[in-house]
Amino acid sequence: MIGSGDFTLDPRLEQDTLCLGKFPLSLLLLMNDSTYPWLILVPQRPEIREVYQLDRPTGSSCWLNRATLPRFSPPFCAPTS
Repeated sequence: MIGSGDFTLDPRLEQDTLCLGKFPLSLLLLMNDSTYPWLILVPQRPEIREVYQLDRPTGSSCWLNRATLPRFSPPFCAPTS
């Protein structure tokens, strides 16, 4: 089971995703769906379901993690011409 401290990833997400990386405040998951490359950033806080529920400093740090997402994008996410 993926988690740290009081945080535990929802079993449905754990079953349907692959963990690509861990940030200090969140997990980066790839949805197991060959139709679309869904990257999911999950705050590692108990009882938090969405980023907007975090306090402002924590939420801001979590959003800054989004800037690094292109580094984790699998090759199939690259645009085609």
